[in-house]
Amino acid sequence: MILRNRALGIAIIYATLGCLWIVYSDSAVEAMARDSSALTQLQTWKGFVFVAATALLIYILVRAALRSEMKFARSLRAADERLRLVLDTIPSRVLWKDRAGRYLGGNKRFAMDAGVQEPDQLVGLTDAAMPWHDQVDRIRESDDQILSGQRTSLEYEVTLRGPDGRPRYEVVTKVPLRELNGAISGVLASYEDVTARKVAERQLRHSQKLQAIGELTSGVTHDFKNVLSVIIANAELVARTLPAESEESIAMSDLLTSSHNAVGMVRKLLGFSRQGDLMLGALDLRPVVRDLAPMLSRLLAGEYRLDVAIDPELPSVLADPDAVEQMLLNLISNARDAMPDGGEIRIRVHGPTSIWEGEEPGAPPVHVLGLDEAPAPGHYVAIQVGDTGVGMEPELAERIFEPFFTTKPTGQGTGLGLSMVYGLMRQHKGFVTLRTAPGQGALFSLYFPVLSADANARQRRRRPAAGSLPRGTETILLVDDQDELRRTGSRVLRRFGYTVIEATNGAEALAVLRRPDHGIALVLTDYIMPAMNGMVLIARIRELGLPVKLALSSGHVDVGDGEIGGEALTVPVIGKPWTMEELVIGVREVLDGTRT
Repeated sequence: MILRNRALGIAIIYATLGCLWIVYSDSAVEAMARDSSALTQLQTWKGFVFVAATALLIYILVRAALRSEMKFARSLRAADERLRLVLDTIPSRVLWKDRAGRYLGGNKRFAMDAGVQEPDQLVGLTDAAMPWHDQVDRIRESDDQILSGQRTSLEYEVTLRGPDGRPRYEVVTKVPLRELNGAISGVLASYEDVTARKVAERQLRHSQKLQAIGELTSGVTHDFKNVLSVIIANAELVARTLPAESEESIAMSDLLTSSHNAVGMVRKLLGFSRQGDLMLGALDLRPVVRDLAPMLSRLLAGEYRLDVAIDPELPSVLADPDAVEQMLLNLISNARDAMPDGGEIRIRVHGPTSIWEGEEPGAPPVHVLGLDEAPAPGHYVAIQVGDTGVGMEPELAERIFEPFFTTKPTGQGTGLGLSMVYGLMRQHKGFVTLRTAPGQGALFSLYFPVLSADANARQRRRRPAAGSLPRGTETILLVDDQDELRRTGSRVLRRFGYTVIEATNGAEALAVLRRPDHGIALVLTDYIMPAMNGMVLIARIRELGLPVKLALSSGHVDVGDGEIGGEALTVPVIGKPWTMEELVIGVREVLDGTRT
């Protein structure tokens, strides 16, 4: 527009000057001419001057026009490059196509997803030529809704395959592509890759599901622990009165064996629900794995090969050695079952590391379980157990840590081995990952937190002493709302010389303790009770300032450490389900001040 106006102005000026030149130059020439020959000659030179001036003016106008056109082209090219840079910088995939479904363009990200190097190569292609050709019908249906004017915008989720063949979750947004006159000439769309978010949401849902199952399991096993304590302790009392080798003694022995098996089952369930009784402390994983390797080799038959590699330098971690051995046994057993025809099982111990180290391009995806947030690199020591077995589908990999879920035939597995691994790793404040795919084996990785310099490591609980059980003469206040369990505990303790006073709840216990002549040396209370739990009762007793020993009887792992009214409390715990031996030794240790 500016160039056109400038050219018009110059043309008007030129026309005006030309007219003035013609009028005044003729008069001047006639005045200077002496004869007709001189007039002709002057007229000729006047024409030359006019033609030269006109040529010079045309040259100036053409040069100015070319300069303006080049400047405009450079500006247009810069704007196009800036637009291309903006499109290629956008994290989403952007594209546009005509009414026939032919691509008119797109940004760099979309071109790479389409399997071409440059966006210009998209022009003329259709969805049938793209890696997501199996979704053509659905894409065309959504395009038609935009082209027909039914929708001014459209957003939906779709699963598409990229050039690598892997499916991706995409959120698609489509709007009409309009001409200057408002007519719809095509479709403008953007694709946002939400695969990472979808995977994180799925893992969170799975973790929440396992958490809910664990809490339900913990509630069920709490009552079961009380039942087992009653069965085992009374059976042991009765067994002591029966003649050796009698039919009744053998029957009672079978009953005790089954009861102890049930205790093992409960502890596995508690391991999954993170309510087991672990003694976490500073632990060097190298000797644990090294000492366990020979037993693992004997566990495997001749067609299996065990390969163990341990980093020579590893920091200590916060762990329970018995739990680590149990998890390794479960993982090795699981690996053996995944290779019915034999194969190689690899154990690697290395660190400090993080979950993301050691990944290889094209490796199966990682299933992360027991992880609430991304770990800090270098704060974990990893034990990895890998096999060359059949591997598993992603849907199966997400369920293997559920309690009682098993792919083994009926009677060949309880489905508690891997669920216990999951629960134990949560108790260790660590996490477990699984990398697997059909035909590519499985790699389980256990990540243990490195022990900090100022960590307050727990002392491992003492094992029950062998030989005769200790006796005592002190008075014990036994508080439990379960009648059978309370009577059983009283019966056992009285058998070993103690005087026992029973209370069914915290209020009754406090009433007994307020008597001036109660003579109580130890208060042993259940943790979960109505109205007043065991920790609250202990806090109330401490407020009275009574010189009595205090202990909890519970199957929960951390009930002995708590805070009541802003005051930190630490109390010895006698775990449930307890045997007669464990109860008697535990009470004696609390009274003697040797039980932490």
